[in-house]
Amino acid sequence: MFAAPPDAFVAERNALVKQLRGAKRREEATAVAAMRKPPRAVWALNHLALSDDPHLADLLDAVDAVGAAAASRHREAIAALRDRIGDTVDAAVAAIEAPRPDDHPDVTGALQAVVGDADALRLLVDGRLVELPAGGMGALGLLPSGGAGAAPRSPRPEGRARPKLGVPRPPAPPEEGDEDEVEGAVEEGEGADAEVDDSMAARRAARERRRLGKEAASARAAHEAAATVLERAEGALRQGEEDLVAAEDEVAAAEAALAAAQTRRAEQDAAVAEARSAHDEATAAAADARAAADAVQSELDALDR
Repeated sequence: MFAAPPDAFVAERNALVKQLRGAKRREEATAVAAMRKPPRAVWALNHLALSDDPHLADLLDAVDAVGAAAASRHREAIAALRDRIGDTVDAAVAAIEAPRPDDHPDVTGALQAVVGDADALRLLVDGRLVELPAGGMGALGLLPSGGAGAAPRSPRPEGRARPKLGVPRPPAPPEEGDEDEVEGAVEEGEGADAEVDDSMAARRAARERRRLGKEAASARAAHEAAATVLERAEGALRQGEEDLVAAEDEVAAAEAALAAAQTRRAEQDAAVAEARSAHDEATAAAADARAAADAVQSELDALDR
């Protein structure tokens, strides 16, 4: 349902509701029926998550880096987060088939709002974000004042805990004589940096595993398709060889029949020639007999006179 294009959301939702009702899952059907069509910017972000785009994983790394950064690396982490937000927005807008002029600022504002809210970010990671939270990065002070596309600085609702993705305030500078505290803060910052590096490495490794898994699945599918094509080709080859043997047998039989016919033709030609010779001889003998008969008749006629 969330993976469908925006124009198909309502149809997909209604079909799912019908399916759930048919399965007697009435509460779930009611909950799904109450879901509103996500805004265009929200759909673009969900599509990015459902397509397993690497930009989203990079964004999560940057969010974790901001949340765990020591004071010495706080500004650097925020700058990196801004860059990752820009990259993610560009990727989300590029996936829209027919982009509009207001898509980029809308998606920027939506992503800034989601990054500042842990619950919304979890929904986005699952590709199930429906509504945008209030506040966002602007409320956390991560954006430059007056920046383009900045989320409104609205306060968080009362009674709601600050999300873990929020940015910790840098510690106040220590007073003179607190060298031990300074050293402890430095060690703590270095430990946090190490945790950030480990977290980012783990995410990269997980992303690499997913990429390799997809490539392996594609390779297996290609191998199976090639094996199917090869099997069909071998079957066609076997059938062709059988047809060739049958054709050769037919040719051999035809050649044998032709040879027999040619032999019979030669015998018939010889018989015809012999018959013609006998006919010619008989014709000559008949002519001689006729001549002899005519001579005898002439002699008889002479005697009669």
